[in-house]
Amino acid sequence: MVITYWDEDDRLVIRTSTQVPFHARRILAPVLGITDQADPGNQPRIGGGFGGKQEVLIEDVAAHLTIATRRPVIYEYSREEEFIASRSRHPCGFT
Repeated sequence: MVITYWDEDDRLVIRTSTQVPFHARRILAPVLGITDQADPGNQPRIGGGFGGKQEVLIEDVAAHLTIATRRPVIYEYSREEEFIASRSRHPCGFT
């Protein structure tokens, strides 16, 4: 799930469940045409990702919608979409 909105200082805020907020910021900045020097904000504690929360999936879509409409956006995959559109955990060699 991702939530995007403009804050009171007219900064785009992207709140997402990720284990790598600085990588997400680095990837999203050129896609959105903004500087990547901004503070990534308060990252909520998450757990249990096992490598599944280390990529950008829907953050760019939500951010583009917020930029275009100047409105907050909440974008969330269904459980089925999560498995179809994202990568599952990488193989670790156990048999």
